[in-house]
Amino acid sequence: MGVDETKNLPAYQQVSDRLRDDIVDGRVLPGERLPGEADLCERFGVSRSTIREAIRLLEARRLVVTTRGTTGGTFVAEPDPDGLEADLQFGLGLLAATERVSVREIVEARELLEAPACALAALRRTDEQVAELRELVDHEDHELFHLAILDMSGNELVGALTRPLYGALRHRVRREDAPAAFWQRVAEAHLRILAAIEAGDPEAAEREMRDHLRTLTPFYEKLDRRVG
Repeated sequence: MGVDETKNLPAYQQVSDRLRDDIVDGRVLPGERLPGEADLCERFGVSRSTIREAIRLLEARRLVVTTRGTTGGTFVAEPDPDGLEADLQFGLGLLAATERVSVREIVEARELLEAPACALAALRRTDEQVAELRELVDHEDHELFHLAILDMSGNELVGALTRPLYGALRHRVRREDAPAAFWQRVAEAHLRILAAIEAGDPEAAEREMRDHLRTLTPFYEKLDRRVG
């Protein structure tokens, strides 16, 4: 089935979107080669230059890689959490610079990911990880405490989804204006989270993390660069 000339989209983008759907839906698997230019031209009823532009768009989206030589071609890219994280970091950074996303929404997204991750950390932590976390309780870079918990959760995808939210908050919140009493409350909350993780209590760990993030929200809203 060829491209739809009535659509308000360039032909190369229609081809790219159709090939993207093949990849996302699993009709072409990671590591598999896409059909050659001639076959794609016949399938979509377009020119070689249109196919090349469509492939370049897929490459920009990190969905395919192209290699040269006798065994070369265009192959579906292997999934990469680092690539996902980079894309999320960029997109969330753009959104956080506008009023379309509030500070409260960013922290709520963190809560949805970090509270369950904290429960996993309580179940999967090692003595070495707990010792490291104890050293980070009152570290001046409070993100390090949270990053260590994401690592302790043992779920790489949760980390890739959560870390970009930290960047969005850094660009949005004037943390340097937070009073010393606020950071003291943060350190106290970290101690309670540490105790729950160290005790291997997933329910308590999840609850303490959820309470901690909810307590942060009103402070962060007052320090929002978009409204301050």
